[in-house]
Amino acid sequence: MNEEVLTRAILAVSVAVQLAAAVVAILSIKVSGKRLAWILLTCGLLVQLERRLFILITGIGTSLLHEAVTAFVVSVLILVGVLGVRLMFHSLNRCAVRLEDERNRTQLYLDTAEVMFVVLDSNGIVELVNPKVCEILGRPTSEIVGTPWIDTFVPEVAREDVREVFASLMAGETGPVEYYENAVIGSDGDERLIAWRNTLLRDDAGAVVGTLGSGEDITERVSIEDDLRRLNAELETLVEARTCDLEKMNQELSEANETKSRFLASMSHELRTPLNSVIGFSGIMLDGLTGEITEEQHRQLGMIRDSGQHLLALVNDVLDLSKIEAGEVALKVSCFSICELITKTVDLVRFGAEEKGLELEVVCPCKDEQLCTDMRAVEQVLINLLGNAVKFTDEGTVRIDVSMTDEGRAVFRVSDTGVGIPAEDRERIFEPFERTRLSGSQGTGLGLAISSRLAAELGGSLSVESQLGVGSTFTLDIPTRIDDHESGV
Repeated sequence: MNEEVLTRAILAVSVAVQLAAAVVAILSIKVSGKRLAWILLTCGLLVQLERRLFILITGIGTSLLHEAVTAFVVSVLILVGVLGVRLMFHSLNRCAVRLEDERNRTQLYLDTAEVMFVVLDSNGIVELVNPKVCEILGRPTSEIVGTPWIDTFVPEVAREDVREVFASLMAGETGPVEYYENAVIGSDGDERLIAWRNTLLRDDAGAVVGTLGSGEDITERVSIEDDLRRLNAELETLVEARTCDLEKMNQELSEANETKSRFLASMSHELRTPLNSVIGFSGIMLDGLTGEITEEQHRQLGMIRDSGQHLLALVNDVLDLSKIEAGEVALKVSCFSICELITKTVDLVRFGAEEKGLELEVVCPCKDEQLCTDMRAVEQVLINLLGNAVKFTDEGTVRIDVSMTDEGRAVFRVSDTGVGIPAEDRERIFEPFERTRLSGSQGTGLGLAISSRLAAELGGSLSVESQLGVGSTFTLDIPTRIDDHESGV
């Protein structure tokens, strides 16, 4: 192969390589954002291509082989360079796309955030805001970006202080305040209180170039907190006033109760003495000690005596209840036989039971057991319970039994086969002057109230179970030794 053929072959390959580089450059013009650079590169390649074609066709030159080799090397280098530049531009384009995606995503976060985002440059000019800022200020982005933030949106009364702080931040003299509250002015002139958190923006050299502030509108929250503080203050004042009123009422009630107790104590002799005289003299006349009386006079004197006895019982009950409520009951503790106490109380109601044809049952298995408590108080409660059982039982049985528990308590049960107590009356019968609906006007309505309070004084309780038409059972539960328990209502 002679030199000319080789030279032309090398030139042909160079043209092909350079033509490929030109094609790559032309294609890159369409897809690259750097169109001007690619156009200039393409023009240069076309000029070189035209020169190689001219040499290939005309064969003009002194050293064609050397020229051909040089052209081939240059063409290969041009192709490699074009491909490298294309790859570089492609990589740059991908980075630009990623940056654009990140910017769009960041902008989306800013747009959807429920807090304000404001970017200021070193001169305090607004560079970026999110929609929340526009919403609170009542202005579009175009009226906010590019404006001086402090002079436009900060209330005049606070501008000088804010301006000094901002200048100190930009000069690097102070660090950012992590949290502070500052107001902004809306388009309507109203102020909104914002809780701010700021971050300094720096360039690559570390110099401060601006700030990024995030703010939360706390106007409504602060208003509610102020209202709550005001309401709490009013409530405290009201509570203090009501407390004073209650203390005054308690004092008045205490004084009234003391007055009542003093009155009853002082009147006990004055009330009982004339009643005893009425009862005594009417009894003398009924016995004929003052002379013969007619049948009608006997009947009327009997009514006088019965009324006097009823009134005396009422007076005694009222005085007893008053003493208990006033805390004037002094328990006298002694030890005594349980069975002897029951026998004594049953004997006191036996005559009334026999008159009505009732059967009295006594169950006392603990014959050697003793109670160490106030015997008179226990006796008064049992007499009241047995008396009521006889009074409200027309036929059948009245029963009393006692048992001892392992916890050191004595349980007395007084049961009857009487009319029973309606369910709605079982709680209120222990209140003063309350009677069952079936009892009519019998009794004073104080016996069970006194008994319940005495049971509490003894450290125990009094309860009832009843069924209409079947009967009732009253249970007295007290400690066997009163010194083991605290007493008092």
